[in-house]
Amino acid sequence: MPGHKPQATQDMADALRLMIARTPLKNPKTGASYGKISVSLGLCLSDQALDPFDFYHKADIALYGAKAGGRNRMMQYRPNLEAEFDANRLLYAG
Repeated sequence: MPGHKPQATQDMADALRLMIARTPLKNPKTGASYGKISVSLGLCLSDQALDPFDFYHKADIALYGAKAGGRNRMMQYRPNLEAEFDANRLLYAG
């Protein structure tokens, strides 16, 4: 988020993640509960990207990292994350 410090951006994303996890999902017409939902988030700071494509690509890599760690997680992009992800992908491709 432009103008925000990295920690503030992480805090906002984590607060959103927790808010979603705490909010029960219900059908508005019937009131039937769908149970709890969760989200995984991948963050990339604007100064970590060269252009919009790179920004979305790095956020996507962070999202895959968050999902690989389990449900209901948030991860910020870091330079070695893509290499770690590629190494794991090769491991599982076997």
